[in-house]
Amino acid sequence: MQQALPLSDRVRAALSEQTTSAALKALIEATGFELETTRQRLQAAKVRAVDPMSSDAEAAEARPQHHDLGFEEERQTSSVARLKHRLATVVEDEDQVARHEQYDEAVKARDKVAETLRTVYPKAVAEIRDALLLLDDAEAKVIAANQCKPNGADHIIGAESEATGRPVGLASGPHSLALEVRLPARFGSGMWPLA
Repeated sequence: MQQALPLSDRVRAALSEQTTSAALKALIEATGFELETTRQRLQAAKVRAVDPMSSDAEAAEARPQHHDLGFEEERQTSSVARLKHRLATVVEDEDQVARHEQYDEAVKARDKVAETLRTVYPKAVAEIRDALLLLDDAEAKVIAANQCKPNGADHIIGAESEATGRPVGLASGPHSLALEVRLPARFGSGMWPLA
């Protein structure tokens, strides 16, 4: 089992080596906890060192503790400040990495769709144009046949109504699909409606 590094070694490593924002946050919290503990011990040592009721031996013992703990408090305070500065840098770096990933993914998605459009769109437009031309022709024949249908013949519904099983909207005219579809010319395709 690997033994954990002392806090001061972990701080030095975090300030000089590759790390993550999560690791830095945890280290700042641990260092902050140690700083509070040091401050409490420093206050207790100061009280013992200056208390007139302490014996000379107790005061002599507390004085270097007070000095050492004061140094340790300054060092830990400095560590927390440097770790927070390092955290800001690492968070910015991580944000940039995430932005680059998002950016690269967007370019990849765009390129894939652009290639699909270049290959699929012209074929799709050609097929839809052919179908709309057939629809337009068939609707014209249906209209003509309905205007002079033989006696006793039923009214012929349009091809779009026959295909969908629903009447075509009157506001759109007798063959709404052919009138409403707009296909711009792209990638060498034709367009609809015909120019």
